[in-house]
Amino acid sequence: MPDMPSVPALVQQILELRTQIARLLGTELPRLLPPAPAALIVTAEQKLEFSFPPSFREFLSVCDGFVQFSEGFDLLGGRQMLGADYAREAKRHRDLAWQSGDRVGVEGFLIGMRPGSFRVLLLDRTVDRDDRGELPAVEWKFEPLARARDFHAFLGLWREAAERTLVEAQKLAGSGPPAPPER
Repeated sequence: MPDMPSVPALVQQILELRTQIARLLGTELPRLLPPAPAALIVTAEQKLEFSFPPSFREFLSVCDGFVQFSEGFDLLGGRQMLGADYAREAKRHRDLAWQSGDRVGVEGFLIGMRPGSFRVLLLDRTVDRDDRGELPAVEWKFEPLARARDFHAFLGLWREAAERTLVEAQKLAGSGPPAPPER
């Protein structure tokens, strides 16, 4: 099995795939927010009392958020995590997870969401970090939908999912009503 591309390469590949999908389906185009300065990353870690795993720190150095990462959530950056909306949504999500009794949903660190959505991406703090300082990444909506050994591996899984989604979007676009004749 070949080595997985780097975090920056995966982010770029997912952006390109999601752009093609959005154009085919006529949905909002994805976009990367400018990279987070190192000082912002440190400030976010201090204020949130959470040391970001290396692969997520690398993501933040590439972009401080990925809008339209999927149809269900955006990947958040440090600026967003320091905002009141993040605190409100994180509390709402933890309350819902508490009601369902899901420990990962309650204790996970929220890195992907869209306000009002129940689907989120968490870093699983219910387990110890691996020898690289990484934590598993879990897509969650009342139960884990996808789980990867770390954020980098999650990006690899998500690139594969975006490739499959693109094929489906191409089929849908190709099976639509016939184009009107040219005049």
